[in-house]
Amino acid sequence: MADNSNSTVSGADGTHFSPNIAAFTPTMNAFSILLMRFSEMMLAEARIETSGLDVLGLELGRELRRAELARAGLIEAAFDVIAVPDQAREDRGLRRMACLLTTLFEMDDDVECQNLHAQTYRHRDVFEIAVVGPAARQARRMQRAFFQQFDALASLQEYGGEGIAPEAQAAESLEPTPA
Repeated sequence: MADNSNSTVSGADGTHFSPNIAAFTPTMNAFSILLMRFSEMMLAEARIETSGLDVLGLELGRELRRAELARAGLIEAAFDVIAVPDQAREDRGLRRMACLLTTLFEMDDDVECQNLHAQTYRHRDVFEIAVVGPAARQARRMQRAFFQQFDALASLQEYGGEGIAPEAQAAESLEPTPA
């Protein structure tokens, strides 16, 4: 039964989904937490890339620790999604995305990370949620939110990307230097 309730957390950017909506399965509830943790980790990683902190400074160490804790929380949330048994066909696609994320975090080589992202980009159909109904629509929204974050992750230097700051640095280098 459709209702007028908001499926996003109050004040969220549209990528956080509130758990315990009647149409949600336990996998969808766990995946909503994964999306929240993913956003937290991306913010922590972006702060490191854009902060311009001194490499030897204490503040960079704190930011790196925050990012490490956020990544650990995300990995734990991904394993929570994987651990929940499927109760609906929508759950399989969500579980595949959680497995994809854990696979990415197991890689040490930037080239491998970028290759995984490229393969995933070319074969998004593997993750498609092809059923109909309110639960499927919600799962597809979760899927879109996941891949927005996943694609942004691939742009970070930590994961083999060019980084967030190159455009800002390029713009600064074009400015005339004071004489």
